[in-house]
Amino acid sequence: MINAGNGAPIALAVVNDTETLDIVLDTFQKYPGISLEVAPDKDIAVSWLAKHPSRFDVFILDVSQFGFQGIEVCQRIRSQALAIPVILLVNQKNEIDGIIGLEAGADDYVLIPFVPRALHARIHALLRRSQILRKAPMMSAGDLVLNLPGRDVLVRGKRIDLAQVEFNILHYLFLNIGNVILRENLLKAIWPEESHVKVRLIDCYMYRLREKIEPDPRNPIYIETVRGLGYKFTGRRVES
Repeated sequence: MINAGNGAPIALAVVNDTETLDIVLDTFQKYPGISLEVAPDKDIAVSWLAKHPSRFDVFILDVSQFGFQGIEVCQRIRSQALAIPVILLVNQKNEIDGIIGLEAGADDYVLIPFVPRALHARIHALLRRSQILRKAPMMSAGDLVLNLPGRDVLVRGKRIDLAQVEFNILHYLFLNIGNVILRENLLKAIWPEESHVKVRLIDCYMYRLREKIEPDPRNPIYIETVRGLGYKFTGRRVES
C-alpha cells in the first residue's frame, strides 16, 4: 500500500504480473498525491468495491492476465451501479481487449508496456471528470436528461442505458451544446492519450448513440452531422 495522506484520492489496483505491478508502484511513488491499495485478486477487489463503494476513487485492472474474465469484472462493477472510474491495463498485442473493455464499461485503457507518466495522466483525467460529475449530477437539454452519477440518459422520460464511451461522448456534446464539434477534437476529448485511435471510430459510436436516443436515427434531430467537419448537438425538443 502507498499512502499519500488523509483526504487523498485512493486507487485500487489488481495486477498479477510482477513487471507491470512494479511500473504501477513506480507511478504512485514518482507522482505522489494519490494513495494506492493492491487487491490480491479480481474477485476480492470487486467485493471491496461492493462493500465500500465510496472508499475508492479509481480502479486499475490488469486484463492482460485475465483475458475475458477481466472484461467480466467491468460488467460486474457496472451491473452493481458502481460509478467508479475504471482503467484497464492491456497488452499491446491484444489491444482489442481494451476496445471490448470500453464497451463493457471501462473508462480508459493503457497499453502495456507503459511509462508511469502515461498512467498518471489517465488517472488524473478520470479524477477530474468524476469531480465534475459530483458537482453537477444532472444536465438537461430539450427532451434529454443526462444522469451523471448513474451514467445513463432519460429520453422523453424513458431511461436508456449507454456504454461508457457512448455516455462520455454524449456528456461532451452536452458541454458543447449548439457548437460545431470537429471529429478530431471529439476524438482527443474522449481518448486524450490515444493517437492511434482512428477518427472514423467516432462515426461508429455516433451511429450507436443515435440508434438509442433519436426518434428516427436516419433523420437525427438531437445530433446533427456537419458535413466535412463533425457534429452539432442541438438540444431540441420533439414536437408532440
